[in-house]
Amino acid sequence: MTMTVAQPEVTSLVTREEWAGLPRYLDQHERLIRLTYGPNLNDNEWQLFREVCVVRRLNPVAGQITAFHINDRVSFSPTIQGRRVIAQRTGDYAGADEIEYSGEARSNGVIHPLVARATVYRFVRGERCAFTGTARWSERAPTGPSLPRTSWGRQPYVMLGKCAETAALSRGFPEDFEGFVEEPTGPADADDPVRATPGVTVEIPPPRKAQLHERLSPQEQQALSAAALERGVMGIKDYTPDQPPPVQRWLEIARAIGSAYEARGLGTPPYRVLPNGEFPVGEMIAALLAIEPVSEAAGADEGAVEYDE
Repeated sequence: MTMTVAQPEVTSLVTREEWAGLPRYLDQHERLIRLTYGPNLNDNEWQLFREVCVVRRLNPVAGQITAFHINDRVSFSPTIQGRRVIAQRTGDYAGADEIEYSGEARSNGVIHPLVARATVYRFVRGERCAFTGTARWSERAPTGPSLPRTSWGRQPYVMLGKCAETAALSRGFPEDFEGFVEEPTGPADADDPVRATPGVTVEIPPPRKAQLHERLSPQEQQALSAAALERGVMGIKDYTPDQPPPVQRWLEIARAIGSAYEARGLGTPPYRVLPNGEFPVGEMIAALLAIEPVSEAAGADEGAVEYDE
């Protein structure tokens, strides 16, 4: 059996005109971005990660690059979204075919493809040339009873397809990905709890998620309140250990962000809430950072809504 899946569009939270302001953007929101995208990095590792983001023009808030540890050493890898952006910036990127899948099997209750094949194109001396990458489930996917709870269990075709596309992009644009670590489990899906060193599959805890009824940590509330104040988003209170109000629940944060999006005509905030009330914390923080500061946003005060306990 052979299946094809359409390629997603390349999008970015930060426009091309704003790339020159990326260092300032990272500095202005350093505490919140580090809390969300580099909580396990020490000071030196965080500064190195920041420099890599600036030099490579990749924004972690836009889901374009991640930092992680392999054998106690920090490494960086563009996400599949970041890799598409890098290839597109060369001016030589000439599109891609739909990913092809062949074979199908069941592992730990998950129906998945056996092989994914991706083809990308690049102009070489004016000629459109094809570069192909192949990924096999047996070599890339995690194993064990936890599989259904991972991204590989929820989106087996998407995850294997990312690995194939990563291989194809690396072949087509080798100089543009020099210095980055290749991860056999697919580079950096923001929701992927599985990391690996070459030839070894290792499971680590998934990125932090929370329930809407849970309360924020004091550090989270301090960082969120500062960002909310800058954007005129009411309902996210500053945390003061010696005075009320107490630390807020994530439900109140979600309501405040949703109200701000509605008032500004931004549509639905780009974070997921699962049927059981669980959601990725990083997505909610990214949704808040995507709102323009008050000084730049027209009519921001009209969207200010206060929520009480």
